[in-house]
Formats: sequence, structure tokens, C-alpha cells
Amino acid sequence: MSSELHPRLCAQVRRQVARADFTRGLAPRPRSGPAAYKEWQHFLVHTHGAVVLINFNLDDDVWQGERVARVIVMVHRDGAWSGAVERFVGAAFEAPAGRPTLRFGRHRMELVDGAYRLQLREHRAGVSADLRLIPDAQPMLSTNRELAGARTLSWFFLPRLRAHGSVELEGLGALRVAGDLAYHDHNWGNFRWGDDFCWEWASILGRPEDRWTLVFMRVLDRARAQVRSAGLYLFRDGAQHRYFLDGDVQVDLQGVRPASATPLTLPPVMSLLAPGSRDVPEELVARARIGEDHLELRLRPGAGARVVIPNDTDLDGVTVLHELDAVASLEGRIQGEGVALDGRAVFELIR
Repeated sequence: MSSELHPRLCAQVRRQVARADFTRGLAPRPRSGPAAYKEWQHFLVHTHGAVVLINFNLDDDVWQGERVARVIVMVHRDGAWSGAVERFVGAAFEAPAGRPTLRFGRHRMELVDGAYRLQLREHRAGVSADLRLIPDAQPMLSTNRELAGARTLSWFFLPRLRAHGSVELEGLGALRVAGDLAYHDHNWGNFRWGDDFCWEWASILGRPEDRWTLVFMRVLDRARAQVRSAGLYLFRDGAQHRYFLDGDVQVDLQGVRPASATPLTLPPVMSLLAPGSRDVPEELVARARIGEDHLELRLRPGAGARVVIPNDTDLDGVTVLHELDAVASLEGRIQGEGVALDGRAVFELIR
């Protein structure tokens, strides 16, 4: 059956989105010690057999002493990733605090009447887009989650949206987008790349007719000896249905994928500091149980790409963000009802 959001939830979701999803644009908090403010709006659009990743982000560059805006665009298509980063400083970008509007060079994101408008104009990744993303599920908000000590991250996410408009991909020309599935999250916090943390995250959307949607997350220390937070969030027909948190979620990383000598690396020059791909499991298995309710998620990563970020904590270190296509399988039982979902996922690792 179609899982388009029930009409009674539409007005509620619009209000929730309007209250929560706006640019914070905060300054670092002195009480947390030397830190850098970071904020990003992240979108995944599944269309015409491809996944289009669009990320608008703000970052305090501790080495240059300025706030920098970037638009990262990556495309997974035909078993491989392509992409590029565009960087903006000074008057080249606008991100007014308290408003749901961003202008980074030629590219824009805004929230209008509860829907997201994304406009990319000839991005260096070979992508142009004019899209309207309409929420198709209830949002969730988690604030000030611990990353490392006093460093925190807040997270707002919409697990499922419907995309309408057009997207132009290099080699394919303009493509009409009509109700295709999408994911969105918004993150902000005061922390440094290179702090003592890493994370694992995945979005599992399935097919348009599937009634189940799942989001997985886990934050650990960099050595992966201590789990700081974890969550499995299950949605049924767009409504929050069941979630499992922290100690109720057990994760097993099985095997290590052979290193790839030539993964897409952004920016390309950073491949010199982080050659090859490493530390990516062959499979992630997440199990959760409370009473009779239980879920098991299996993720098998496929093609991967990396964003390599210079550390804020030292001059010669880097943080590697892996974006991976994955095959996902979910099964379980919630409130006496069987749960089953199979399909593609986007799997992200910070290492």
C-alpha cells in the first residue's frame, strides 16, 4: 500500500517543521572550550535509479579564522559515485540566523509552507536541480546529544519526503521528478573535527509502496570502545511507530571490506592524506529488543565515496566521512505485527 502521509498528520507536520527547521548560525560556546561551530542541511533524493546527495553546510575554519559555506553534491549511479564541493566565503553566501533560507553562491535552499525548495545552478558536480520536497512522515528532533565531553550535536530529521520538480545529471540531461522518495536531516553543534568521536548512520526508504521507513544512528568514541548514543527509529505509514535507544540497540560490525585504491574522494587533493578506503565493514547488523518488540537490521555496503576533512585539532590529521550505497534488510515484530523491509540504503560512517 502507499504510505503517503495521512491527511490528519499533514498540518501537524508542517507546524513541527516550521518550528524546528531554521538556521541556527550560532557562535561557539566559550564554556565548552576551544571549538568550532558547524551546521548542515542534508538531503538524499532517490530518482531515476540514482541517489542525489545535496549538502549545504557551514563550518568555522579554525585555521583561517572565518566561517565557510560549502555545497557538497554527490551522485550514486550505475554502481559508482561522482561529485564535487563548492566553497564560499564572505558575501558569497547568506545564512541568516532564525530563518529557513540559505543562499550559497548560485544555490539556494528554503522552507516554504512546510516544503523544501532546493535550487542548484550548474554545480561543479555536473548537477542542476529545481526540487520541491514535501514531508511524507513525522519529523524527529534530538538536541544536544553528546559527541565528546562537552561537545554536542543536535539533530532534526524527516525520514521520508516526496520530491517533485526536475534534476539534470551529467550525461542524462533534464529528468522529471514526480513523487520520488527523499530523506532530510539538519544538524548543528559546537565541536571539532578530530575530537574523540565517530558515528554510523543509515537511511532505509525501500520502495514508494512500502509502509515502513527506518533510520539508524550510533555515536561512539574514536576507538569505538564506548557507545555514547544509539537509535533505531521505525515509521509506519509516515507516523512514528517504535524507536529503540542506547542500550536497547546492539550493533555488530562483521568483517572489513578490502581497501579500494581509487574511491571518489572530495576534495580530490585530500586523497594524498588518506589513500585508499579502509575501516568499512562488510556488514553491519543492528538488533534491538524491548519485551516482545524486536527488530534486526542488516546493511551490506556497496560502492563508497569519501569526504576527507582536515582536523580542527591538529595540522596533520584528517577525519574521513564515508558515504556508501548499501543493500538493507529489516525484519522483526512490533506490537504483534510483522515488520519486513528490503531495499537500498545510504550508509554513512565517520572514521
